[in-house]
Amino acid sequence: MTTDGVSLQSSVQWPIILAYDKTDDALFILQDEGEHRIRRIKNGKIETLCSTTSLMNNVRSICFSLTGDTLFMGSDNANDLIKNPVAVGMVTRKGGFKDLQAYIASTKFPNPHINGIAVNPKDGSLFTYHWGRHVYRYNKATETCEYVITKPEIDQLVKGLFPDAAGNLQNIGGDGGYGCLAFSPDGKTLYWGGRDPYQGVLKADYDLVTKKCSNLTRFAGNGVWGVVDGQGTNARMDQPAQIAVDGEGNLFVTTRYGRTVRKVTPAGNVSTYAGIGWTTGYVDGLALSSKFNEPYGIAVGSGKSLYVSDCQNWRIRQIKEE
Repeated sequence: MTTDGVSLQSSVQWPIILAYDKTDDALFILQDEGEHRIRRIKNGKIETLCSTTSLMNNVRSICFSLTGDTLFMGSDNANDLIKNPVAVGMVTRKGGFKDLQAYIASTKFPNPHINGIAVNPKDGSLFTYHWGRHVYRYNKATETCEYVITKPEIDQLVKGLFPDAAGNLQNIGGDGGYGCLAFSPDGKTLYWGGRDPYQGVLKADYDLVTKKCSNLTRFAGNGVWGVVDGQGTNARMDQPAQIAVDGEGNLFVTTRYGRTVRKVTPAGNVSTYAGIGWTTGYVDGLALSSKFNEPYGIAVGSGKSLYVSDCQNWRIRQIKEE
């Protein structure tokens, strides 16, 4: 059940991905599990802006355009081109963020299952990550979607991690490669947070001139489930769900089943920022004493604050630096 009104008196069922609106100091929330709505917290009140089901099926990701005047959303189940002709939709500030409309047709992609979306903070390019392990850049001038990272490139980073008893490489399993995207503040590094079987953050160089990605490598986590702090691939994560990047280039990663928020510095040092690893609950207080139940979405707000969607607790939590 979802209700609008004063924030602390309303309900937020199954909140997943978050996006912060710098212009209005507002937080946008994508709801899942039957709700499929875009909602906004502004001036202490929460309101429903639109339902996504009138145009799209199973929206799993949202992000703002470079100007902040458009909110993009990606559909994770657009293969039925009759029922779901839109892979990327949008709402605009001019329309009060209620004017749901098409932006990219499903036919533009070989595989329109989008579950990660991000905009480059320098050139404004829109990037999409697709179930099945592909990353595309949308070329607005030509209205085409261009591969920037391919499935073989991503798969190469997990081959050999899970040999069988005889030492033979197994097929890559997991859930097909659900993931999320984010950029460094200078727009030159693309981050991808991967769940099963990646369990960590990959990164690639992005050339602002050629619009190409290169040097895809593991950045944090090593493909093995866990809640372990450390440098780069010595760390472990459990189901990264969303990445938010602050102005200094630090990554904040929600690990849904790890029940924590992790901080990754630009140098790749991983630490637990909030929550207690693999400990479920609802407890406020100091960040490292707090408890979550499947932290999913995350966004950097004003004054270095963080917002976290606590999915199974049906709450939006705030973390403040003091």
